[in-house]
Amino acid sequence: NIVTEKSVINQNPQIVFEFLNDINNLEKLMPEEKVSNWMSDSESCSFQIQGLSTIALEKKDAVPHQKIHLSAKDNKPFAFDLIIYINETNNASEVHIDFNANVNPFMKMMIEKPLSNFFNYLVNALEKQF
Repeated sequence: NIVTEKSVINQNPQIVFEFLNDINNLEKLMPEEKVSNWMSDSESCSFQIQGLSTIALEKKDAVPHQKIHLSAKDNKPFAFDLIIYINETNNASEVHIDFNANVNPFMKMMIEKPLSNFFNYLVNALEKQF
């Protein structure tokens, strides 16, 4: 389980939710130098992270202005859930990502640090987006 830092976005939760709920917009948050082969539509995306395999995400469900639940499409590269939480705080939004995968200890050791850095990068990029 990887939980990112909480990031405060100077925008109300409705605007942040609408941006994140369109999966195409996730490309704007990706580190260009580490992500390639981006493909997306409003409900799913796939991309390659340098040093890791191709990741395919699809939207499972969403709670307006609060939460977006994504999961591994076709279990690529393995089964996981990625939940983006949006909480209102002083007319702004506090956002964090919770990543949960059921992987063996060896795989966990390999992916934990790069994925933790990657998800924290996304949350910080979201802050800069607004």
